[in-house]
Amino acid sequence: MSERTDPSRQQPFPYVEQNGVRFYGETAGNVEQRDINNLRLPTESTLHVARHLTNISPEAKAKLLGQTINDEGNEIVVDEKFITAQLEAAGSKFHPKINDPEALSLFCQEKLVEALENNQTIIWIKNQTTDEARANIQITVTAADKTRFGLAPEESFGTSSVIKITPDVANKVTQKMRGQGEAKDQVTINTIGDISAPQTNDLVITIIRKSGQTPEFYTAYTGIIAPHLPRAETQSPEELQYNKDWWSQYAFVK
Repeated sequence: MSERTDPSRQQPFPYVEQNGVRFYGETAGNVEQRDINNLRLPTESTLHVARHLTNISPEAKAKLLGQTINDEGNEIVVDEKFITAQLEAAGSKFHPKINDPEALSLFCQEKLVEALENNQTIIWIKNQTTDEARANIQITVTAADKTRFGLAPEESFGTSSVIKITPDVANKVTQKMRGQGEAKDQVTINTIGDISAPQTNDLVITIIRKSGQTPEFYTAYTGIIAPHLPRAETQSPEELQYNKDWWSQYAFVK
């Protein structure tokens, strides 16, 4: 990864590259063990993970129903319709046997601890527009990890549903709303139908640190690290343009 400036600006606007993807902002130190030990798991993050499930267990659903979440300033009471909207949102999906978002979140927290114990560096990237720091890590799930979720070693942990638009699939691309749940999902995306999403054991974990607050788990999904979906409300002009350009070349397998 590297920190760079945008050459199109007279006043450089920094960004950090991870796996060839730009995240606009500046490095703000490394994630520490205490960050992970004290990591909050809010209901909002559980629902972010649910977006990447194909189904949710009755026990996990019962814990979520009736909870109140903050959706960009609006209070929403989680009901059956909202959970269904999360499950139907386009994106990479975990194996159908993985159906408890809270258990998956706790697993991800353990993998973060493991990464730090193995001296892997995870950096905070502080966005100047939102004043929020994020940290991403991509790991490969092992056969031993899979047994916790009832998966056989040869089974994939999930799908990588974000793929490059190549000439052989370009004629299958259509545009649609990503989802009808949270406000951040109500954005137009490229989608491709009639093909199978690639299987993968790669897992991306994202945590966030809001100004003056304890770090919290944000989301996890299978597949590749990708930039934020373009949203003018929360992104600088440089970041917005980059995200638009990147996502114009990629599509969700739906």
